[in-house]
Amino acid sequence: MEIKEGGSVQFNQPHQSSLARQALNDIAALLVKDAKQSLEQQGVGLLTGLAGQQLFFWQLHKQFPELACQHEFSARMTLIEEQIPFLHSQFAFGYGLTGVAWLYEFFLHEGNYQAEFNHNTDVLLLQHLQQNDWTGELEFIRGLSGFAVYIARRQTAELGLPLAQALLTLLEQQWHQFADGTGAWEVATNSFFRFNQATDDPECNLGLAHGVPSIIASLLPLLAHQQLHSQIQTLLQASCQWLIQQQQTSEKFGSCFAYITEQPCQSRLGWCYGDATIALTLLRVGNAINRDDFTAAGKNIALKAAQRRLKSSQVQDAGICHGSAGLALIFQVITRYYTESTLSQAAQYWFEHTLALYQTSGLDGFNAVREQDNSNCRLQDHGLLGGYAGIGLVLLMAFNVETNWLDALLLTNN
Repeated sequence: MEIKEGGSVQFNQPHQSSLARQALNDIAALLVKDAKQSLEQQGVGLLTGLAGQQLFFWQLHKQFPELACQHEFSARMTLIEEQIPFLHSQFAFGYGLTGVAWLYEFFLHEGNYQAEFNHNTDVLLLQHLQQNDWTGELEFIRGLSGFAVYIARRQTAELGLPLAQALLTLLEQQWHQFADGTGAWEVATNSFFRFNQATDDPECNLGLAHGVPSIIASLLPLLAHQQLHSQIQTLLQASCQWLIQQQQTSEKFGSCFAYITEQPCQSRLGWCYGDATIALTLLRVGNAINRDDFTAAGKNIALKAAQRRLKSSQVQDAGICHGSAGLALIFQVITRYYTESTLSQAAQYWFEHTLALYQTSGLDGFNAVREQDNSNCRLQDHGLLGGYAGIGLVLLMAFNVETNWLDALLLTNN
């Protein structure tokens, strides 16, 4: 059973609340002004485009309805609806059909739920998953792990179970079991996300965005299908045992995990890669299938991650993907499973760092660091995963706005 209660980041100084509200106002105003430009540059996707911005406006309206114009919201939904026919062959959760369909599911679950609304998406996705030889990605942004997030929201729909079964079949086919009984998913040699493009040697990715943790986390909510519970639990147990074995000496390298297997290094601390989301994933699995060893490993990794600060974290911006807002969010979710002051202090540290970026530079402080021409530069990003919309969602946490959207980032069940 998913744990729902947890502490919250707080406004410890009188000016912080008004500062956060001003930041939310500025984010909302910019997203409204740049809607068409954003559509052209970042599309309608959930993690990168207009759909993620709509999630921000939906949540913003709950706390500050005066900042979220209903007319603008409706106009933006129309823009998204007009693009849906062009997504029928692009299923990616990050920027394609399943992510947009997840947004509709989210809205519907908060009102008069109509399971039939996304039926056509279910039909298309099921056909896509029933191909005999899967050659697509397994990870979260483009691949099966992302599809699973949408499928989990469709549990009670007519095709909910067939979708989960089809997905599980593909993941079982791609799973590699090792001699010690553990197992994992390797990155395909033709994968866009492969680190070692020049070799065919086996490679396992250790990040929540593109690796084994993403598949583990995506399977968790599908345990709700009793018919699949045993199969999924088998995969979760063996894969988490394998994941724990991939730890490196944190005192030597500065982190418990690298980016991929067989290449030890200090990984950045973020949502996409690093110890924090691996710790959370192990805590969630341990809680779900009653594995105290997974829970203990998750706690140990989380405590070490919580001690890292700006210099050792490799944090360069504020976005959820690999920035300070993301770490504030992750450590807050971790406290739902492990109430330790070090963890809540880490959440507060990263939240206040995010606020400080805005206080110093306004919205420019929330610009994303991107690599261009072999050098880093700061660019506007309107999206959920790397930009303003996601940062705004994290700021809303401190106003106690519910975070019932976190399954979209593999951080909770829905």
